[in-house]
Amino acid sequence: MDSVVISGPSYAGFDLNAASLRLPHIFDTPYAAERDAVAKTFGIRFKLSAKANHFILASTDLESWFAPQHLLSVAEDTDFKFTFTAVEVPRAFLRLVTTSYSETPIAPQSLGGIRIHQSSLHHIDLTFNGSVGTWTSSDGGSGTLGNISYASDAPASGFLQHNNLEADRLPLGNLSLTFTPAAGPKAWTSLNTYLSFHTESSGWLEEKSGSARRRPFEILSN
Repeated sequence: MDSVVISGPSYAGFDLNAASLRLPHIFDTPYAAERDAVAKTFGIRFKLSAKANHFILASTDLESWFAPQHLLSVAEDTDFKFTFTAVEVPRAFLRLVTTSYSETPIAPQSLGGIRIHQSSLHHIDLTFNGSVGTWTSSDGGSGTLGNISYASDAPASGFLQHNNLEADRLPLGNLSLTFTPAAGPKAWTSLNTYLSFHTESSGWLEEKSGSARRRPFEILSN
């Protein structure tokens, strides 16, 4: 690689050193093992870190492994216990690795309104009130919003357990809605997009359809 060129409509505001662009930190996590022979369970106690993925591997012979478990946590728990059930053998081999996403913003669980920049010269303000709302454009247009649906991909509390890594959920919110009439100079009639948060209050639209609606936004109210 001889050179890197970064360009785009928001180049002036692009921060290469932003916390959301940094690599996550990976480390081994100490744990204490617990065996319950009567219940045929095997548990481990460890510190569940906030905004982290805890990868748990277990084996009885170092050849075959239990289905790997990923625990994606949003809050800390200093004395968390994870339990494997139906374990017939008296001992097992365990590995616990934590990947910290401490500098990654978490998508909010609710939104009251956002501003979307359609271009460097125009923006649209969206105000939500349940499944309906209103929109106003910097070019003087206005109208109503319908079929509003928003949900954070991140767990509301505790952790999300899965066989696959789900850390990409943390900064993503799912937003869909319709405009009446078509909104702004781009004449948008609908949105079905991810809100990818790069800070606690701003980020970029990542259109699910793969279209060009990768535009900056910021929260107006929660």
